[in-house]
Amino acid sequence: MLQLNPQLPVVVKTKDGKNWVKAYAFMAIDYSQEHELHFVVALNSTGEIWVVPNDEIRFANNWSLKRRMKNR
Repeated sequence: MLQLNPQLPVVVKTKDGKNWVKAYAFMAIDYSQEHELHFVVALNSTGEIWVVPNDEIRFANNWSLKRRMKNR
């Protein structure tokens, strides 16, 4: 486990897989032999804590770094 300090603003795929919600990742879990990261995130809208696999999380928009979200 690795605590992320500062927390990373991210967007997370919802459980139904249709929408993306804003969140902050504050911890990473590395399952080294499986080669997959999981992130512990706090959802902005509800305050829920989720453990999210790497393929269901993206960095949030940041126009200054030219990281723009395409339509999802």
